[in-house]
Amino acid sequence: MDGDEITFEFHGFSYGVIFNEETDLVYWNVPYDYIYRTSNFFYDFLNNIRVESYFIGKEESIVDVTVCGKSLCSTESVELIVYNTNRAPEIINLYNQSITETEYLDLFVEAVDADGDIIKYSFTEPLNKKEGDWQTNYEDAGEQIIYVTASDGDLTDTKAITINVENVNREPSITTKYDELRVNEGQEFMFTLDISDPDNDNLTLTLENIPEGASFSDSTFLWQPNFDTFTLVDPSAYSISLRLNSFKYPVSSSIIFLFIFILFV
Repeated sequence: MDGDEITFEFHGFSYGVIFNEETDLVYWNVPYDYIYRTSNFFYDFLNNIRVESYFIGKEESIVDVTVCGKSLCSTESVELIVYNTNRAPEIINLYNQSITETEYLDLFVEAVDADGDIIKYSFTEPLNKKEGDWQTNYEDAGEQIIYVTASDGDLTDTKAITINVENVNREPSITTKYDELRVNEGQEFMFTLDISDPDNDNLTLTLENIPEGASFSDSTFLWQPNFDTFTLVDPSAYSISLRLNSFKYPVSSSIIFLFIFILFV
């Protein structure tokens, strides 16, 4: 009105404010920690059940703006409401894993939250959804892609890792009805072996010290001792060994069965 030079003063801002005299605009860059949470039993409990934002969702303050001319000043109070801006947590420590079948895995993950919120984690199968652990079994060999999520109740951060489960080679097995057979010279006899492998590996069955004239095919042993057998060997017994090998994986498994044949003239 009088053409006096006007100056402005601001009181009540917790942080620096910029006033543009050409545009008469006030700029206030509100930092993230203008509203911050207090870590104590009460607020931690509210944060843990995800209702804390209702209590610290905004901050109200009064700012006094004083305008002065050549000799007179005028002051007005302005109410400012600053609303909290939530920032997402960030996973900072999470690595690919390599274990073997039957091992127990307890996955370690670490995340940070710039607002100090309590972070909760979730995991995709086969890990436990909340705990992030896994007791592997013999059928779990292979590669698994796992997603881990860190949440502050509102925003999340998700990362993927690979869990490689190495195979544990299990021993094959041989079963038969007999471990001792009594036969007569000149009498043909046979027995059949049942072989299996819990990992479904390809199996090789070999006989050692097989007697002359005996045959072994399709897991069936066939032999007719001749009448000179008794004089050629210890009359009390004659033995053969059977070896079962699994070669699918680098480590081979073997089982040896010893059969005793009691021969009678």
